[in-house]
Amino acid sequence: MLYFLVTLLIFSSMEVVSKPLMPFIDPFQLTFLRFLGGLLFLFLFLAARRRLPELARITRRDLATLAFLGFLNTFFAMSLLQLAVKHSSAATAATLIGSNPVFVYLFSLLMRLEAFSWRRAGGIVAGVGGIVLVMFDRGLSLDIGALYALLAAASFALYTILNKKVVHRIGSLPVNIVSFSFGLAVSALFLLATGIGFLPPAAVTGDTARLAILVYLGVVVSGVGYITFVKTIRQKGPVAASIIFVMKPALATLLAVLLLGEPPAPLFWPGLFLIITGGYLVLRTDVAQKS
Repeated sequence: MLYFLVTLLIFSSMEVVSKPLMPFIDPFQLTFLRFLGGLLFLFLFLAARRRLPELARITRRDLATLAFLGFLNTFFAMSLLQLAVKHSSAATAATLIGSNPVFVYLFSLLMRLEAFSWRRAGGIVAGVGGIVLVMFDRGLSLDIGALYALLAAASFALYTILNKKVVHRIGSLPVNIVSFSFGLAVSALFLLATGIGFLPPAAVTGDTARLAILVYLGVVVSGVGYITFVKTIRQKGPVAASIIFVMKPALATLLAVLLLGEPPAPLFWPGLFLIITGGYLVLRTDVAQKS
């Protein structure tokens, strides 16, 4: 449960923290830089623990899977998420990214990775419904940003499922290091082809606060966050791990209420109740299936 909670806290900060950078940096460039920072952190972390030989476990067949995971997550899903943050309201992006568990569950059923459960399905519906209530008064809109968010949610859902298949054999750190490397290679080719470039603009590097945000996104979100997320997938399964994305908007709103004194919208508390209930139903089902 600890990995679940740490991942929830870290991932919940991503959209809010990165939003101030959007006027100054291209979304694809930001994604490249934050995953480059995450890759460096993970590699140094693995080296410090003297676990570099674990990379030797990876077979040629594993490399093909990890290359696809890198493309799917590092380049495709996360770039789309950054575009969603740029082109839509924070409420729209957070709400539609919160639909991730729906896609995870549907893909799991289609791939016959788990049997249908009314309790789990009801929990997911309740959670997504709660997100809509929580974010309703914050400016939900259907625009190009909404489309980016839905595509990001669906592609990250597929990444979550496929990730579990290799992490049990290889380990979370090697999986992240190798998949990040492949994803960064694709991102680098894209940045070269489009002329965007690799180096962050002076408006970011010349400002201490913006540079600190970039470092945070790399080390904490793309480094620590991915370690705990993959461990959550390994311990609780893809569907239960995806509930993190249901709870993200509620946690961000609750923190604003508690820390900033912002008054909650009338629909916040019933929405929060639905989210907690939905998360409980899914996580309880997960525990019941393992016992």
